[in-house]
Amino acid sequence: MEERDEMINMKQISTLESCDQPDRTLIEREERPRKGLRPAMDVNLYAAKKTVAQGMMDIALLTANASQLKYVLREGENDKYYLLNITCLSVSISLQIIVGVLLVLNNRYNINMIAQQHNAELLNNLTIIGIFLITVVNVFISAFGTSH
Repeated sequence: MEERDEMINMKQISTLESCDQPDRTLIEREERPRKGLRPAMDVNLYAAKKTVAQGMMDIALLTANASQLKYVLREGENDKYYLLNITCLSVSISLQIIVGVLLVLNNRYNINMIAQQHNAELLNNLTIIGIFLITVVNVFISAFGTSH
């Protein structure tokens, strides 16, 4: 009976120690690929490339919104949607800055490490929610924006 309890304790300790180790089911790259098959994809590398692409899209949209804000401010309060445009553009730019910070923070986590997967998933979900909100706000900007 004591032997069984000791085995269970050792298994729990080894499980706790492995939290900082890569999940072997996710990392198959080190194994030699079979002839004719491509090596398994490194999920962390894929996530990093996706984050960079999202960041570049965020920069492009931020530039466009800053240009629109400059135009709206230059035109003054003549437009009946002036306040709505200023508000939507300000909210969009603020959300884009927040999403940019989330993208930088998300890039710090290695999703192949079990201990980091929860934080990476949480930041990724927050980033997706932020991008959704930016999209909704920019639909209003397009609908009520001035045509220049």
